[in-house]
Amino acid sequence: MRKNSSTRKTKFISTLLCCAVLLSLFSPFFSEITVNADEDKTPIMVSLGDSFSSGEGIEPFYAEEESDYYKVRNQDWLAHRSTKSWSGMLKLPGVNGTMADNRNTNWFFVATSGAETKHMKGSFKKEYDIGGYSGSRYIDPQLDVFYSLYDKKADYVTLTLGGNDAKFTDVVSEAVKASTYGILNPSSLSDKLNAIWADFYKEDGIRDNLEQAYYDISYAAGSQAKIIVAGYPKLLNKDGDGEIDKIYKAEANERGKLVDNSYIIYIVIAVSAVVVVAVVVVVIVAVKKKKKSNNNNNNDEKVTVKMQYCEKCGKPMTADDAFCSSSGTVNSSKEIAK
Repeated sequence: MRKNSSTRKTKFISTLLCCAVLLSLFSPFFSEITVNADEDKTPIMVSLGDSFSSGEGIEPFYAEEESDYYKVRNQDWLAHRSTKSWSGMLKLPGVNGTMADNRNTNWFFVATSGAETKHMKGSFKKEYDIGGYSGSRYIDPQLDVFYSLYDKKADYVTLTLGGNDAKFTDVVSEAVKASTYGILNPSSLSDKLNAIWADFYKEDGIRDNLEQAYYDISYAAGSQAKIIVAGYPKLLNKDGDGEIDKIYKAEANERGKLVDNSYIIYIVIAVSAVVVVAVVVVVIVAVKKKKKSNNNNNNDEKVTVKMQYCEKCGKPMTADDAFCSSSGTVNSSKEIAK
């Protein structure tokens, strides 16, 4: 019994030693496979956010080529995700072409026009009215994209967020109205901005919502992801310079032409309006004069009646009278007006 037990122990130890030798021989091979797997992994980018990231206004949008029936059922089209969005033009090392060239493989694009911080984790109700189709559909919460990656992980996340929470469109519209009709309500723009700042700093306001959204994005993306917040273009600064101003003064001469031409257009419009009004007034006056003249002519028109008078006694006679009843003769006739 002891001999058999000793034999079994010897075989067991020999087996362990063989395994150890085999592992030592092939361990470089296994480690090389692991390294190669990491090297072969291409980076992944996820693009979130609002209209500035979706490319609102830069057509065509994804699914633009589809019929209206399918457009209103396609989240890409409802979200106005542009094929020319700035995030789609980015490139990453190890990926051939732009992000747009690698959509749904290396680039996952879910930015939505009009999105607010609440739409990171909540669905977005979108209204539509096109080609006889009208109604509303819900766009998925944007952070759901990370769950659709399954075993993949995002290396980069691009983002613009908060503009719609701060009523960006309303502020720009109010600024335009203030510059045009400011004399009617000079404090309208400042009132709007003060209300937004109050909403920004209050508890559970814009600032807190942004902070929570950044936390939710970071958690969903994972600690390995680099989050890039692009921000918004500076339309105007306190000196009146900015992106809008660059459009009108790229070159001094061109800007001068632009200003001169605009004034010329306004002058032509004003002169044309004056001429039209003057013509209308002249026509009205002429018509009134003509009318008055016709009335006067009708009033001044004399009715000429041929009356007959007796040459001897001067007694008037009617047209039926062949002779004067007094003298018995008709010597002459003359016309009188009455």
